[in-house]
Amino acid sequence: FADGSTWDQAQIEGGVVSLGGTGADTLFGWSGSDVMYGGEGNDTLDGGTGTNQLYGGAGDDVLKVAATARNNLFVGGTGNDTLHGSYYGDTYLFNSGDGHDTIVETSTYSGAVDVLQFGSDLSPEQLWFQRNGNNLDILVQGTEDRVTVSNWYSGSAYRVETLQAANGLALTESRVQNLVDAMAAFGAPAGGESSLTPDQRVQLDVVIAANWQ
Repeated sequence: FADGSTWDQAQIEGGVVSLGGTGADTLFGWSGSDVMYGGEGNDTLDGGTGTNQLYGGAGDDVLKVAATARNNLFVGGTGNDTLHGSYYGDTYLFNSGDGHDTIVETSTYSGAVDVLQFGSDLSPEQLWFQRNGNNLDILVQGTEDRVTVSNWYSGSAYRVETLQAANGLALTESRVQNLVDAMAAFGAPAGGESSLTPDQRVQLDVVIAANWQ
């Protein structure tokens, strides 16, 4: 595939592989384990039930699955994407340059663990956490990239339980507010840039290290 991933015969036979083109595609999956690539354009990918892998590609895409789907992978790609998770555990991958992704979670299953995975080109020190109404915004400093978790402050069902960095460090849902509060004291970075003094940066790095573990 275009992102370098490969599938063997068993994986292909276990589900449906759907490929979009350069236009605005609408792709539907089945009850099995679907793999969907939107390609270019503003696409809508609906994985249905099962365990799905959805790759939006370029453009402003909408990625979604059935509420009862499990262990899905959402990769919005570049552009401003909206990712609708299931009632169960899902994984969302965000890389540098991906634009503005919005995660819409409604995990009603008490054992569900959703993961927001940041790519290898993003470190915890680059991420700025702030409240925006009932939403949680995670900005990438020095860029226009951000992830919005819709309705984070409306209840635990709307949250992502674990934020995972590529270096192995993780930030749990219960510790997110520690970073929001600490960063609010310094004000929101204008235009994606932080205006912290060296001393403030040191203070904030201590908070980051204490919460990303």
